[in-house]
Amino acid sequence: MEQVAQNQGLTILMKFGKEKNLKSLQSGLMYMKNLAYYVGQEKKDSDDVIGDQYDGVMLMQDMQINIKDIATKNVFMSFNVPKATMDFGYMKYPVFCMFRYDERNRLSETTEDGQALFGFSPEQVRYMPEFGDSVLVIKDADEFIRRVAAALQKDGLIHTRGNVRYFDGNDLEYFQDVKDEPVHTAFWKRKKYSYQQEFRILIDKTIEDHYILNIGDISDISEIMKSELMLNTVVTLEK
Repeated sequence: MEQVAQNQGLTILMKFGKEKNLKSLQSGLMYMKNLAYYVGQEKKDSDDVIGDQYDGVMLMQDMQINIKDIATKNVFMSFNVPKATMDFGYMKYPVFCMFRYDERNRLSETTEDGQALFGFSPEQVRYMPEFGDSVLVIKDADEFIRRVAAALQKDGLIHTRGNVRYFDGNDLEYFQDVKDEPVHTAFWKRKKYSYQQEFRILIDKTIEDHYILNIGDISDISEIMKSELMLNTVVTLEK
């Protein structure tokens, strides 16, 4: 999976949430639910912003099912199903989700002297506050990832991290990637979620509800501000 590297261009990791939870994260306590939690958010609570009923599984759409005779290969029953899924066993893995602010946030306009401008899309302004009234802004993405990786190594855990990619319909690239690396089911979501620009950390560990990783205080590389304020800003790159 892709690594966070600030020298690849603008990268700011953000965590939207409730202020009290973000203060706990800033103190070093990284709280994670498993993938099954996000599936349940949509299935049980009809929340399709935070929740996604197809999170962590391979989704196939508008499929034709053929039931054939083993010997003759003749089809004696055929029917269509709108959706079918394959679960590769990652539902109980804890996952930490963040918003990755990067080149996708580049605006069409520039400053008066021609410098690039970055900002949030109307869809992000509309939906991101549903994750919480505040946002933790990571000012050094590489250092944050280094501390997370060190804490996981200390606990004897391995992880996968990278950007979530987004698919529409029966995307061949999506199918091939999941076929080659089944764990990548946790790093693909339907295109309707693309505004979330997720960066994920998935831990190779089964849990029933949640997991807390102590990464140490990160107040030196982070800052908390109100979501509404952050979502109504523009960013410039200046030397």
